[in-house]
Amino acid sequence: MVLNVIVEAEPSSAAKGPFQCHISADGVTLTQRNKQIAIPIGVDARYAGKNQVDVTLPDCRLKMHVSKFGSYQNRLARDIAAFLSGGGDPPVKTNYSLPWYFFVVSALPLGIPILTLGGALPAMIGCGLAGGCFRIVQKEDWSTPIRLFAAGAMVVLGYLGLFALLLIAAASNG
Repeated sequence: MVLNVIVEAEPSSAAKGPFQCHISADGVTLTQRNKQIAIPIGVDARYAGKNQVDVTLPDCRLKMHVSKFGSYQNRLARDIAAFLSGGGDPPVKTNYSLPWYFFVVSALPLGIPILTLGGALPAMIGCGLAGGCFRIVQKEDWSTPIRLFAAGAMVVLGYLGLFALLLIAAASNG
């Protein structure tokens, strides 16, 4: 499995910034340009909340922020920590993918700039609502119906607000 992580290290000279993370049966390899960090199975690794994994190596401590678009990042971070500490199997990409219907509901607000024939404000509103919906559907601690309802409600409120603004604009011009 390959994903992206943002790394913070103590000392900071050990590593910093975005790395490509390769997970194999032997452990994790972080790659950034010409820099490579091998993290073997059995290290002191723990889940640090949200999408974060803390790893203690002999020469430094790493904080990895897991970033895998379209995935349950928090669960992936938990499972990476368990795997590295020797308590689990290597994570498999398909176990963390969001279902297709979450992408559909998250993309619905992108119709707002289309209906308004463009413009910076409608684009910002549509993209902002799409991002908000995507954050909602990634909340694993909420049930699927609750996530769909909350994201759907955000979509409906966005379109109702759009139509209200269009009616106000039409009334002031007419």
